[in-house]
Amino acid sequence: MLASDGVWEFISSDEAVNIIGAHLDRSGASSACEYLTRAAIEKWTESEGDYRDDITAIVVDIRRPFWKKTYTSDNKNS
Repeated sequence: MLASDGVWEFISSDEAVNIIGAHLDRSGASSACEYLTRAAIEKWTESEGDYRDDITAIVVDIRRPFWKKTYTSDNKNS
């Protein structure tokens, strides 16, 4: 995960890891990233009203690279 200061202003590293971890397996990296940025937006809104800093994040799941294909015994992609 890589994120701008707009995320880190109100979300701790531990909280970000928990948010990403709760959604990564179920929804994938893109969706987990969206949950993280939405959580940051909610915290900014609670604290600052309509004002917020830039909120940018990237989440990459490196456990199984997306560019590697796996094959079953009958040579079909899985």
